[in-house]
Amino acid sequence: MTAIGEETTTQVATVLIFAVTASSALIVGALVGTHWQPPQRLLATVLAFAGGSLTAALAFELFQESFVKGGLLPSAIGMLGGAGAFITVDSWLDRRVRTEAAAPRVWRSLPR
Repeated sequence: MTAIGEETTTQVATVLIFAVTASSALIVGALVGTHWQPPQRLLATVLAFAGGSLTAALAFELFQESFVKGGLLPSAIGMLGGAGAFITVDSWLDRRVRTEAAAPRVWRSLPR
């Protein structure tokens, strides 16, 4: 094998190791979630932290690049539009879940 082929193979192996490692958190989280129900306070705290982390990433990483490439007005419109879309969809989903939870489920009583 040539040096270039060996370097490419090493890079591919490195990418695969990082991909498997990063993806394993999803699998472990799914397995834990199917066997353990965290207390509501812990769940709320973890979700609030995750939401804050994503908001910080958006504000410090994506908005800065958008501002440099496109200027203040398009960046602000995009950020506010995205926030508005998120709030709208989140509110709609909350209403839908509440409505479905209150509605009787006829098929639950049917034999399987």
